[in-house]
Amino acid sequence: MSAVYEWIRNLTALFLFFSVVENLLPGKKYGKYIRLFAGMVLILLVVEPLTNHLDLEEVLARSYESLLIREEAGGLEANFNEIEKERVTQILKRYEETVCQDIRKLADACGMKPVDCNVSIDGEENSAKFGAVKSISIVLQEESDAESTKKLLKKIQEYYGLEENYVEIQIAGGKRSVDLSADHRRDSLYSGVSGGE
Repeated sequence: MSAVYEWIRNLTALFLFFSVVENLLPGKKYGKYIRLFAGMVLILLVVEPLTNHLDLEEVLARSYESLLIREEAGGLEANFNEIEKERVTQILKRYEETVCQDIRKLADACGMKPVDCNVSIDGEENSAKFGAVKSISIVLQEESDAESTKKLLKKIQEYYGLEENYVEIQIAGGKRSVDLSADHRRDSLYSGVSGGE
């Protein structure tokens, strides 16, 4: 019975409090907001006896905690995705550096000194060829002869499974690309890749 008296006392105190607040407001334009807020609090107070027996307060608290955990998990997942993309980018960069080192070793084995090497690797994660070498560009010293250059081209193609159009070999000193293609033409899709002019 004391719970009922306390409930009635809370309702009365609420009505008195909001009556005083509404009368203290300088204008009538905020009255509707006070009444809206009072209505929401009144609903909570009226429903309070029911929630005590059904443990709705505990259910609401668990639901709120669950919502917070899901929100935090979403933020962590976004951070994880960013970290994963950065990691993949670093791995691909190291892979390009390793391929350049391998190309330099192949050139040394053919008796040539590479000046520069650039490798392009497929970085599209949804691609069927993700991580595969797309193209290779190498610049050799001026002393390199055509026969050794063709030998190097063949080794690179075999080693990486690339077609001739995806391997570019240039001689340092401003000379044009070495013509290593059988048909003496450049691939129109890959104009920067050797094949002659």
